[in-house]
Amino acid sequence: MALLLFAMTGFTPCSAQENRTNHFVPEMPDFSNSMTITCIAKMGDLLLKDCEIAAFDKDGQCRGSQLSSIDQNGKIYLMVYGVASETLHFKLVNSEGQIFDCKETLTFAVDEVVGDLLEPFVFNVDLHDVNKDGKQSIADLVAIIHMLNNGDRTPYDVKAADLDGDGILTAKDLLLYRE
Repeated sequence: MALLLFAMTGFTPCSAQENRTNHFVPEMPDFSNSMTITCIAKMGDLLLKDCEIAAFDKDGQCRGSQLSSIDQNGKIYLMVYGVASETLHFKLVNSEGQIFDCKETLTFAVDEVVGDLLEPFVFNVDLHDVNKDGKQSIADLVAIIHMLNNGDRTPYDVKAADLDGDGILTAKDLLLYRE
C-alpha cells in the first residue's frame, strides 16, 4: 500500500530528502499492526511545509515518525505502529528543531487509513505565546530572558517557553525561540 502511495504521488521517502533527518525514531519491532495517516501540520493559519510529525503512546514510546514532503506542499505520509484501541498523541518538530505538542489525538485502528491527498488530516500546534498576549512576538523572547535571569515565572506560560520539550527552562530554549 505504501509503495503504491509513493508511486502515485511522486513522494520522495525521507531518506532521499537532502539534509533532513528525523528527530524521533520509532520503536516498532514489537508491533505487526499499522495504520496510515496522510496529514498536514498547521500553526494557527500557517501551513508548515518543513516539519516532522511523530506519534506516541501513553508511555511516550514513539510509534511512527515522518518528515513532511517539501515537494508535496507539506503533506506527511505517516505510518504508525501499535495495538488496537490505544490513544496516540502527536508531536511536531519544526525546521528549527522546536518541539510542539499537537492538539489532536487518534485512536489506533489496525489497517485504518486516516486522511487522503484531497482531504489530509490536520494536526494543529499552538504558538509559543509565553507572555499570554495572544500572539507570538519579540515580547515572548523578552519574557523568556526575564524568567531565565530573575527566576520569576508567575505571569508567564512556562510550558510555552520550553521550546526543546525537556520540561526545564534553559538557555537552549532561548536559542530555539523564533519570532
